[in-house]
Amino acid sequence: MSTPPAENPRRTVAIYERADMASSGLASLQAVAYDKLDRYTSTTRGYAFNTYDNQDNIDAPLAPSDVLMANLLSLRLGARDVIPLFIDDGGPAQDLREALDHALVALRDAESFESYADLSALEEAMESLAAANGAALPVKGWTAVTVSKVLHRRRPHMVPLIDSRVRKFYGAKRSEVPWKALWEDIRENADWLAALASTKTTPDGRPLSVLRLADILIWTP
Repeated sequence: MSTPPAENPRRTVAIYERADMASSGLASLQAVAYDKLDRYTSTTRGYAFNTYDNQDNIDAPLAPSDVLMANLLSLRLGARDVIPLFIDDGGPAQDLREALDHALVALRDAESFESYADLSALEEAMESLAAANGAALPVKGWTAVTVSKVLHRRRPHMVPLIDSRVRKFYGAKRSEVPWKALWEDIRENADWLAALASTKTTPDGRPLSVLRLADILIWTP
């Protein structure tokens, strides 16, 4: 009888590290959550809250400034990424802008991300966001990360921010969009997250969404 090959110890450690990070989730941040939120929302600490989270007319269609504001969350969008969306040549960039505008309308009055009782209902509500992610694929310089950072500012109750930090936090691969892990984690910690979110408002006087709070806690060192 042949002996089975030995498990790669580095691979085993990596798997357990990913599982531990995913299982601890937002609950692991509860003890430091107030401090993280207080620092991120401070007017003297240099975080993006007082700029990125200060939005204009929530009913307005996508504007060039909306796209550029995503740079406040560590993107590097320039003229070549913005101008093509706002010209009329009928190309993929215009399709993307239309998909972004459609998502803004469709998600305007959607219930909050964490309020959906099951994943299928959430996915159905997020169809316009998924369509925008698809429309970004043929547009150079755009990814699902770009879409999330552009739309989250305008729809912070429903569009999750997805980037390398969120993926690392949930042990997701680079190509994965861990909506399910984030949704489950927020729902499991909804009581204390909602209570903490209620202690702050945005610079323009809106309630801080639980979804925005979750990203602040994950991202802030």
